[in-house]
Amino acid sequence: MKIYGVSVVQNEADVIGDSLARALEFCDRIWVWDLGSTDGTWDVLERMRSERIIPLRKPGLRFTSSLKGRVFAEARNQIEDGAWIYILDADEFLLGDPRPALAAAEREDAARVGVWQVNFFPVPDDLARLRLLGEKEWTALPLTDRFRHYRVEWFEWRFIRNIPGLQWDTSGHHSRFADATGRPLKNSERRLFVRHYRYRTPGQVAARAVTRRESPPADYGQFRYESTAAFEECLRPAWQCRTWPAGDAELTVPRWELLRAQLVMYGFRLRRKLTRRRG
Repeated sequence: MKIYGVSVVQNEADVIGDSLARALEFCDRIWVWDLGSTDGTWDVLERMRSERIIPLRKPGLRFTSSLKGRVFAEARNQIEDGAWIYILDADEFLLGDPRPALAAAEREDAARVGVWQVNFFPVPDDLARLRLLGEKEWTALPLTDRFRHYRVEWFEWRFIRNIPGLQWDTSGHHSRFADATGRPLKNSERRLFVRHYRYRTPGQVAARAVTRRESPPADYGQFRYESTAAFEECLRPAWQCRTWPAGDAELTVPRWELLRAQLVMYGFRLRRKLTRRRG
């Protein structure tokens, strides 16, 4: 089985190295576009450049989620039919080994495998610790030591099989996929999880807000998306979150937490469907 990563980054110097190192545990090669980072992200990518990490500078492009499809289009002649493409965000870490799930998807004759995002949030105690340590020392801590409070909140298709004639539409903010005849790809019943860290330090949150303001607007539906530049406004009360126990080598998402996230997602889809019918 071959797995290739595609990623688009901008000002993610504090996390991109760790994220790529994790993805290299199962990816044969990863192509990364840097949209003109000013925080040292490109320096990290240059240090990691190898036969398996292919960074390219693409300043001037505005970020959209579907931009990763253009990365795939440029690398397509180096990706064999039947291989899997991993759509990698710079601030996420896949839980476990994806290959058993991808193998099961192949047996289902499916070409899309989705992931649930386990979104980690700062809570008031984390903010107090950050202020005590200072941002520089706080940033030096592993993410798993900084944040232990999470909610499962979002689902995306992140593994796409490169079937013959694969169509990857990048005309909108979000990617759309179809087979050679234009029919939607078959979805696998298998699901994976990623640890996702949107809000890591005050400086990173401020830079993220600037990047997002410069991007085209997008409808995130039921996804709670904080666009603030203030780290303090990204806090969640600890009681609203689940807690990853200290000392766990890897996160195991409780079944009932996943069920809650599924109910929220299905409820949102139903409301959207009814709204469109009324319209």
